[in-house]
Amino acid sequence: MAVAEMMQCPFCGKETAAGRNCVHCGGPLRKGAVAPKVTTKNCPNCKAAVQPGDIICVACGTNLLTGQIVLKPGGEPPKRVGRRARRSLLWGGAAVLIAAALVGLGAGAAWLLRDPVETARKMAVSGNSLDALALLQKHVERRPEDRNARLLQGKLYWQANQPDRAAEALEAAYRQQEEDVTPALMAVAAAAKLGGQEGPKRQAALLRDVVRRHPDSQRAWHLLALALGAMGLHADQAAAIKDAGQAGAASGTSMGALSGVSRGLEGDLEGAEKSLRTLTAAAPDNGDAAAALGFVLSLQGREDEAAGALEGALERNTTVSGQVRLRLGLAELRRGNYERAISLLGPARTELPDDPRAPFFHALALQNAGLAEEALTEFERLSTASGPYAGQAALQMATLYLKMDSLDRAGASIRRATELGLSSARMLTLQGRVHALQGNNGEAEESYRRAMQAEPDYPAAHLEMGLLQVSRNALPEGIRELERYVELARAAGGGGRVNEIEVLVSQLRQTMQAS
Repeated sequence: MAVAEMMQCPFCGKETAAGRNCVHCGGPLRKGAVAPKVTTKNCPNCKAAVQPGDIICVACGTNLLTGQIVLKPGGEPPKRVGRRARRSLLWGGAAVLIAAALVGLGAGAAWLLRDPVETARKMAVSGNSLDALALLQKHVERRPEDRNARLLQGKLYWQANQPDRAAEALEAAYRQQEEDVTPALMAVAAAAKLGGQEGPKRQAALLRDVVRRHPDSQRAWHLLALALGAMGLHADQAAAIKDAGQAGAASGTSMGALSGVSRGLEGDLEGAEKSLRTLTAAAPDNGDAAAALGFVLSLQGREDEAAGALEGALERNTTVSGQVRLRLGLAELRRGNYERAISLLGPARTELPDDPRAPFFHALALQNAGLAEEALTEFERLSTASGPYAGQAALQMATLYLKMDSLDRAGASIRRATELGLSSARMLTLQGRVHALQGNNGEAEESYRRAMQAEPDYPAAHLEMGLLQVSRNALPEGIRELERYVELARAAGGGGRVNEIEVLVSQLRQTMQAS
């Protein structure tokens, strides 16, 4: 077999087999041969010819993209790189380009570069809850032990009105860390939305496990008693209350008071009241009986009588002073007696560390009393936790920051609320107000429309939409929304800006007629 004749290409200087064209650069080696239209260039370091698309100079090892010389000063002269080594260099450069391309893709390739749970959270915030749930489902199939994924999955299923799946995901999160009862109680709340007896059955099964592991969880005992009552298992309900008393949980009241509470839970409020009045008459110093009577009267809607009984329970050193202060504090908050509410809810927060209502409503009382800085501190602490009031706390922070004209902080608080799974008409309306104050009218209108879709009868969304349309000089649309606000606000009991908006609507109509 004849050996091919070799020659040096006059175009690229490389050794090539004699023929019509150079195998390296395609240059014509014979008369009449035509070179392909290829643009060549020289290495900036050694001036050797390099081909289009080359990343590394095969002569000296210079990176043609960055100009960096691979050979260190004083090193050995570069050796000729063979075909296999050249291919390795090219693939190495290609890997660099691929990595750079992935970084450049940004959000489109986020799922490749980011924690899938965080990615799902961002997707949900942007309104892609279904895609977020699909991503989480695939993730938990691969990593069923990821508790954060289960928690987010449960919240998103709750938001998507799928209580069955929400309860399942939240219970799975509880099973992975049973010392934290919050996911279990959230699962119980989700199961309450199931129809028929399925909900109470699932609630009771889970709550029995919770009170076994956490006999001091007052909330769990209370919910278990309610679930058993909903199933018609009144004997089991009474037994649960008895066990709660023996464990020192639930209300911790005397057995006589527990009997009255049991009858109240069964729906026999009149019988419960009669039993407890008999007990308080026989034992006037029994603070627990007075507390139980106050609870039953409150269930009957007799708030003034209930307050008297509960105040008496505090004077008699009831063992359930935390629950009594919480109930009294909520009543004072409704009445607008904010200073009194603060004095009751502050101690209740300390006495009921497992009850998320006490710190939230204490912060709300501080806000309504004008103590904005103190309220912000409390809401900030709640919003960074994983409790059921975390989203609402972030939303309250947004309202405070709006009043302070701190729009950036208000927007950040709203984003925090959405990350926590909150998606209410009130939240969307506040989001719209922030956009409007920042001059983003298009985004503001979108938020208001989403709020009205979420809750068509939410007055504030119609008010803000109407004012926005008026500011745009779209008077017919603005008047229509403002009139809808007046109608809804009056149906809800009036108050707010009803009279002011009625005057504004009248003036706007006169303006339209004049023009």
